[in-house]
Amino acid sequence: MAVGAVFTDGTAIRSGGLLVHVKVLPRTEGEYEPVKVAFAVSKRRFKRSVDRNYIKRIMRECYRLQKMNTEDDFFHTHRLHMVISYIHSERPDFQQLKLQMEKGLGKTLQHIRSNGI
Repeated sequence: MAVGAVFTDGTAIRSGGLLVHVKVLPRTEGEYEPVKVAFAVSKRRFKRSVDRNYIKRIMRECYRLQKMNTEDDFFHTHRLHMVISYIHSERPDFQQLKLQMEKGLGKTLQHIRSNGI
């Protein structure tokens, strides 16, 4: 996954304290993963690596609980590369981040379907 391409060529969608960068690509033969996700927390906002790792860990768990339905027809012909960044400056709790993740992934799918990508 080329992370730089997601930032330069992708679309950014904000949901509370999350910023979701998405790039839609055509599905190639032999590509088995319809969605690839990376998580990021700014070192500028959270100086301690313990805090950054904690936030990334709960972001991964929230994503796992809210995964996109990849059985949709869209994912038979396309694949997604996403980078989900936490942009608030205070440390979140699990329930708050779970709601933001649910809204962010919902907005992302809605944006993809409405733009006919």
